[in-house]
Amino acid sequence: MMCQVVSTDRPVVLLLDSLDQLTAAHRAHSLTWLPRPLPPNVYVIVSTLPYEHDLLDTLRVIVASESQFIQILPLGQQLSSSLMTEWLSTANRTLTASQLETVNHALARCSLPLYTRLVFEEVCLWSSFHPPDQTCLEFTVKGCINKLFEKVSSCVLLAAEILTSPCLWVTVQYVARPLF
Repeated sequence: MMCQVVSTDRPVVLLLDSLDQLTAAHRAHSLTWLPRPLPPNVYVIVSTLPYEHDLLDTLRVIVASESQFIQILPLGQQLSSSLMTEWLSTANRTLTASQLETVNHALARCSLPLYTRLVFEEVCLWSSFHPPDQTCLEFTVKGCINKLFEKVSSCVLLAAEILTSPCLWVTVQYVARPLF
C-alpha cells in the first residue's frame, strides 16, 4: 500500500526519535526491526544518545557510510545563554538575578540544544516571587523530561481525584437539577 503512494515526487521520511528510550524487551536495541533495505524514496532519520545500549555502534554496522551520521554538539554556555535571553524577550518574560544565576549555572553544565529549550520552557513557568527552592533546574535532558513527566502525572492524578470526589458529584447533581 505504502509503495503505491511513495514516489520521487512524494517520498516518505520516517522520524524515529530517542531510540535509546526503547525497552530492552524483544531485543529492541538490536534494531533488527528496522527494515533493510529501504524501498526506493523511503528515508529513515533516527536519533539516539551516543552511549546508550551501544545503539550508535549498532547503527554504524547497519549504515556503512559515516557521512550519514550527524552529531548534535552542545551549543556552549554563551550561545545557550544568548538563545535563552532572546526567547525570554520574545515571550515577554524576565528573570530575577537569582533565577538568572540558576539558569546560567545549569547551562554551564549542559548546553545541548534540547536541554536549552527545556530549560526555557521551565523558566517560563517561574514568577518573580517564586522562592529559590522552587526555581531549581535539572542538569540533564533526561532529568528535565522526567521532571516534565512528573508534573503531567501529578496534574492527571489531581484531575482524577477531582473527578472522583463525592463533593464534586453532589455539587454537579445539585446544580444540574432542573429549577422547575
